[in-house]
Amino acid sequence: MKFVRSFAKMDVYAAVNISRAELKKKNLNRFVKLLKELRDVFGHELSLDAIHVFYDADGGSDAFNHDQALFFNLHYYDSPTNELSYDSMVYWFISFCHVLAHNFEKSHNSKHAVSLSVNSVV
Repeated sequence: MKFVRSFAKMDVYAAVNISRAELKKKNLNRFVKLLKELRDVFGHELSLDAIHVFYDADGGSDAFNHDQALFFNLHYYDSPTNELSYDSMVYWFISFCHVLAHNFEKSHNSKHAVSLSVNSVV
């Protein structure tokens, strides 16, 4: 993973085989807007500095938490229709809650499940 640029106060990373030009073709603006809206659901206790975008078409993860920094894969959001649907909002909300729960519990266990549940009932 390599740092590509900052965009709307979020750092953007990409797999080493992705060029900056290729990344520009993606729906980065809309994805960042979505992530900011989801972050606002949790209040401003979660800093924008803790939220990052990455692009990895070959990776198997839509999101992950690394040292309380949340990373979301643009590849899983990017769609040819460029529309934000209800299903998409629900998907990314649950993904956000899941990754955020790792701030409180690193493993997938009952503590993580409780944290995920608490996050999803904001």
